[in-house]
Amino acid sequence: MTESHNAAGGTAAELDKLRTRYKRLADDKSYLQLVIRLIEQLNPLPGLDAMISSMLLTIVEAIGGTNIRLWYWVGEEIRYADFLNGMSLASEIDDPLAQQAATTRQFVEQTVAADAALLQGDVIPSAWAWAFPLLAGDELVGVIKLENLHVSAARLRDYLPIFFSHVALIFGNEIRSVLRVRDQNALREAEEKYRTFADFTYDWEVWVAPDGSYRYVSPACLRITGHPADAFVADPMLMLSIVHPDDLADVETHFSTLHAPLQKQCSIEFRIVTKAGDIRWIEHICHAVVRADGNYLGRRASNRDITEQKQALEQIRKLNAELEQRVGERTAELESANRALLQARDAAEGANRAKSMFLANMSHEIRTPMNAILGLTHLLHNGATPEQAERLDKIDSAGRHLLSVINDILDISKIEAGKLQMEQSDFALSSILDHARSLITDAAQAKGLQVLVDGDDVPLWLRGDAMRLRQSLLNYAGNAVKFTENGCITLRAKLLDDSGDTLQVRFEVEDTGIGIAAEKIERLFHAFEQVDATTTRRYGGTGLGLVITRRLVELMGGKVGADSTVGKGSTFWFTLPLQRGHGIMPHASKHDAMDAEAQLRAQQGGVARLLLAEDNAINREVALELLHGVGLAVDTAEDGLEALEKAKRHPYDLILMDMQMPNMDGLEATQAIRALPERQQTPILAMTANAFDEDRHACEVVGMNDFIAKPVDPDALYAALLRWLPERMQAAPAAPIKQAAPGPSIAANASAEANATAALQQLAELLGLDVTRGLAALRGNSIKYLDLLRQFVAGHADDMTPLAVLLAADDRAAARHLAHTLKGVSATLGAGRIADPARRLEEAFRTAPQTPLDHAAIETDMETIRGELSRLAAALPPPEAVVPIQADPQVQRALLIQLDVLLASSDTAALTLLREHAGALHVALGNAFDQITRQIRQFDFQSARQILLKLL
Repeated sequence: MTESHNAAGGTAAELDKLRTRYKRLADDKSYLQLVIRLIEQLNPLPGLDAMISSMLLTIVEAIGGTNIRLWYWVGEEIRYADFLNGMSLASEIDDPLAQQAATTRQFVEQTVAADAALLQGDVIPSAWAWAFPLLAGDELVGVIKLENLHVSAARLRDYLPIFFSHVALIFGNEIRSVLRVRDQNALREAEEKYRTFADFTYDWEVWVAPDGSYRYVSPACLRITGHPADAFVADPMLMLSIVHPDDLADVETHFSTLHAPLQKQCSIEFRIVTKAGDIRWIEHICHAVVRADGNYLGRRASNRDITEQKQALEQIRKLNAELEQRVGERTAELESANRALLQARDAAEGANRAKSMFLANMSHEIRTPMNAILGLTHLLHNGATPEQAERLDKIDSAGRHLLSVINDILDISKIEAGKLQMEQSDFALSSILDHARSLITDAAQAKGLQVLVDGDDVPLWLRGDAMRLRQSLLNYAGNAVKFTENGCITLRAKLLDDSGDTLQVRFEVEDTGIGIAAEKIERLFHAFEQVDATTTRRYGGTGLGLVITRRLVELMGGKVGADSTVGKGSTFWFTLPLQRGHGIMPHASKHDAMDAEAQLRAQQGGVARLLLAEDNAINREVALELLHGVGLAVDTAEDGLEALEKAKRHPYDLILMDMQMPNMDGLEATQAIRALPERQQTPILAMTANAFDEDRHACEVVGMNDFIAKPVDPDALYAALLRWLPERMQAAPAAPIKQAAPGPSIAANASAEANATAALQQLAELLGLDVTRGLAALRGNSIKYLDLLRQFVAGHADDMTPLAVLLAADDRAAARHLAHTLKGVSATLGAGRIADPARRLEEAFRTAPQTPLDHAAIETDMETIRGELSRLAAALPPPEAVVPIQADPQVQRALLIQLDVLLASSDTAALTLLREHAGALHVALGNAFDQITRQIRQFDFQSARQILLKLL
């Protein structure tokens, strides 16, 4: 029973399994039949849109569900279709489930929970949503979403991919068909537009398909080639067959790359042989035809007949060749003519230079004896009768006039010979204007003319070539006096432009003279010309003054001109670019600079006693020359300590104090002297090359009364001394030094002076030496000037060697002191080419230790100084040998005793005695003459006296 029961139970179970399997197979069959029926309903014949609408309706009817949505791509477009809303374009897939299926390219399903269904409107609870990607091979052509499928249809998802794979395949084919039709329509439309245009063009237009066939050939080909358009369409190789054999290779290469879409546009020129056998030139320009979506549609080309242009170009080429040949021939002729002109120019310039050199040399040859004539004339005044004095005055006046003409010729010769060099130095504007006024004042007063000066708002200190500026202004001023009979003359400076450190200054000389006609003004600035011959006869002159001014101003970078009205007067002007200068202005003096020297000699000569503290021998001798020249007694000190000791012993009327000295500088010495009860009121004047406001302030702080800048200007020095020395009604005349022996003859002195003057003039030309400044500091003593130049070279020729050592040790204070000394001495002697770089070195060494130095600039300035010192040493003439003069032994003895007295009191008159009686002293001193002379010139009076005492 049990076994039967078990058997029956097993059979029932098997039957249940069979029934379940049968049901599943029946379901599968029904699903497969459904898929097949759906596939059979796909009909692409009505078109893509109709097929999609039918397919969506069939799916809904066969499968069920509440909605079905479809997104598919047609080219770049996204199209959307659904069962309810029909078809439209979409910007994107806005459904997350469908977007996921499109991105992953996999089937995606989603179960909707009951609570979620309440929030989704028509979403059925416990239903499924399916999303299928539509893949045609590897290409995604769309994505479809089925919504609200009941769970009973869950197994249908395993069979739907079969259906959707068919759908994707048909979709892909249909979409490609749609795009192909679209392309064909677009191409047909473009061809029609192109054909409409090209049929009426003059050029031969073609459209070549990607396969090389001709879509279109314009009718113009018949006119150009002789072949109709149909012939090229029928035979694409006809084009190559008519190309000239010599150009075929290039054309084939060109056509081989014709259908590369990236080759946007290219061109080629080649020849063809027409049907009639003519050769024509073709310009072929082609470019790719690419649709906006990147689809390549072929190339269009334009063929232009350029035969006439080519023939014209060939004619031009032949003409150019002929012209080039003619130009070459003409060029050869011109070069030959130019060589001849250059030779002529060189010969003319050589002749001009030779003329200038000759004039310069002749001017020296003439000026040397003229200086002697003027000097002898001056000496002959002593003891002359009134009648002789009058004749001597006439000789002096005529000689000075002749000398001024010679100087003008020398200046214009130097300019034309290119030997005139511009200098740069700081100067006070007032000194330029006052100097010009002082030189014309006597002549103006003689004619009853008033001389006015107007500096306007030009800065007080400027930088430029002061000497040439002064000369230019004086040329104008001299002419103004010459051509003005009454009224006034005004010297004026105007500031035209102030651009940082560069200033544009206009200098004017205005007069109330005869005036000049406007048409004649231009001639004034040409050499050897005046307005007319009668003017020359009446007023005299060579006509060189204005041309010299023009040349000088142009060399300084400026311009000249004049404004004039006949009968009313003239204004001669020049403009100059100048730099801002540095310096201090001396205090205004109550004495006129013109008579300061005479007043000082009259009031203080032979009475006043001064102390000069100066460590540099050359500066000391220059200062002594100026002080002795007005009859002042002077003691010297070589440093601050010695000055202090002498100030303790002697009640000096005034002390001249250098600022930078060894052992004790001028500031310390002044403080110490001021501490002496009896010296608190003694005037102490600073003398230094540190002409800056801060230096003046430092002098005032320690108790100095005034400040005299180096190089010392004689007028400024005399004015300062008059200001601070106690005034006296009239000084007693200084007792002359008794001549112990006759001095050298007048002729010998004049000859020596003439030789020295000539030598100095040569130094001025070769080395740019400011002889005028040097002689002014030495009261015109050219012999002493040359001697000091020799001392300068001997004492400073090797200054750059210790300076280099100080730089290596970074001892800026000592280096600055050395540069300061060199600057001061060279400026005093008029050696501006040494003073300027020395000034720059001193300023460079004034910087703080932590400030880096510009070593390149410093080395440049040091090399300049070495070179200038070397050139000066080579150019200096040797000192004239002293000619021994035999004298009476008693006279010789008297000379030696007088020299001993002067040396014992350190009296610098020993220099004068030595110079005036050198011949007799040479015999009296014998072999010791040279050593004693050297020591006296170095102001080592005590060592010289020790040697002298051994001979007495």
